[in-house]
Amino acid sequence: MDKSGSEILLNPGPVNLSQKVREALSGKDVCHRELEFAKLVQYINKRLGEVY
Repeated sequence: MDKSGSEILLNPGPVNLSQKVREALSGKDVCHRELEFAKLVQYINKRLGEVY
């Protein structure tokens, strides 16, 4: 166990997820044909441009 009391997995397979990631994964599904998805992709592309 690490300092937070969580087990550290070193095997290939399930991985440890932070609480932030767990919350993101538990959100609603977004269909690739919806406007919300198009806006999300546009936002991601803009942010990627800032990184690269």
